[in-house]
Amino acid sequence: MISFTDGRPDRAGYRHYKIMSTHGEIDDYKAIAEAVARRYQRLLNEEKPLPDLILVDGGKGQVSAARKVLDALNLGKKISLMGLAKRDEELWMPGASDPIRLPEGDPGLRILQQVRDETHRFATTHNQKLRAADLNLSTLEGVPGIGPSKSKKLLTTYKSLEGIYDRSSDEIAKTAGVGLEVAETVRDFLGRALDSREIGKTAREGKPQGP
Repeated sequence: MISFTDGRPDRAGYRHYKIMSTHGEIDDYKAIAEAVARRYQRLLNEEKPLPDLILVDGGKGQVSAARKVLDALNLGKKISLMGLAKRDEELWMPGASDPIRLPEGDPGLRILQQVRDETHRFATTHNQKLRAADLNLSTLEGVPGIGPSKSKKLLTTYKSLEGIYDRSSDEIAKTAGVGLEVAETVRDFLGRALDSREIGKTAREGKPQGP
């Protein structure tokens, strides 16, 4: 979820939400309802300013899901709500049977598109980081003597596989709570893994891999 103020991104208001109500399944309506409920219940609890407009990424169904939550919070008449559907760039208002279609290039539509596109960028970047973290964790767990808990501790401390590899075997041993031999195995394993990644990256970019 992102925030715009005076037509510009307000990154202090950006938030990621780990959606729990869908239990890992894809359900746009439940996800929107949970995110809206958590966001605006918190603003109410903390007595923080409310937005003038909530823009939902979607059409009639997504807007309806958000509206039900706002009504339950007694915010339905205090905050304007609309949805921007990707198909044909249609604007959906709560309770409307037909969308509004603004002409291409309309200044108002362009602002809404910027908000929608920034939301996609923010979500995509976050998902890429999560996938990279999962890959790093699974790579590290492949080292003999390093299980899930020690892998998480090393990644939390040093942030990346490169960060771990740059540390001495003594530092790795102390951080993970393992013997020096296991720590040396970690560095050897990561050295090979990182070399393989670099070779793969070079091959994908079409660069020469050496003499």
